[in-house]
Amino acid sequence: MKKITLNELKPNKNNKENTYRAFAHLSLSVDEFNKLSLEYSKQQIDDVLNNIENFNKNTNYKSLYLTANNWLKRGQEKEYGYKPPLKNNYVITEINEMLITQQI
Repeated sequence: MKKITLNELKPNKNNKENTYRAFAHLSLSVDEFNKLSLEYSKQQIDDVLNNIENFNKNTNYKSLYLTANNWLKRGQEKEYGYKPPLKNNYVITEINEMLITQQI
C-alpha cells in the first residue's frame, strides 16, 4: 500500500499558470487576485503588491492575499477616514435610495 505524504495532498503552489504574482516566499494566485478585484482596481492591487515586495520586513508574512487585503483596507481607511462600503453593497444601496425617493 502506497503512503500519501502531506505534499501530495496540498495543491501545487508552484503552478505558474495559476500565479498572478510571486516574489520571495509569497505568491498570489489568479483566484485570489479576482477576489481582491471585486473591491479594488487592478492599479490599487498592483501598487500594494509593489509596496509589499519592497517592504523590508515582508519575510514575516505568510499569505500575500491576506497581507494585500489588509494593506488595501488600511489604505482606504486613510483615504476616506472610514471603511467605505463594498462596491456591490454601494450599488444596491444607491438603487434602494432611488426607489425610495421616486416611490416606484
